Amino acid sequence: MYNDGDSKIEVTELTATIDYYYINRNIYLQTFYTNATLPVEIQQGQSNTCYIPFSLPTNIASGYTNVHVRAKTQLWNNHSETWFTSDHPTYEPTLYIESP
Repeated sequence: MYNDGDSKIEVTELTATIDYYYINRNIYLQTFYTNATLPVEIQQGQSNTCYIPFSLPTNIASGYTNVHVRAKTQLWNNHSETWFTSDHPTYEPTLYIESP
């Protein structure tokens, strides 16, 4: 995560949600959480890397799926010296799943 804003940010939650199909065509939606210790502060112009480990079942169907990565963040207000809720940045990479 890169902070290109004018003040420091605090990441309070980081998730990845994956929707996929089983071989029998049932749809499943699963959310995974970062293993990083949160909250984490990122100063202006700095970056931080967090990982979201995940594991999918062996009877998943082959094909493309989108991963919905979402961060809950807060911005620091220097005038009031408090955090306030900000946008929730998202990222959606496409993965190809190859099933045995």
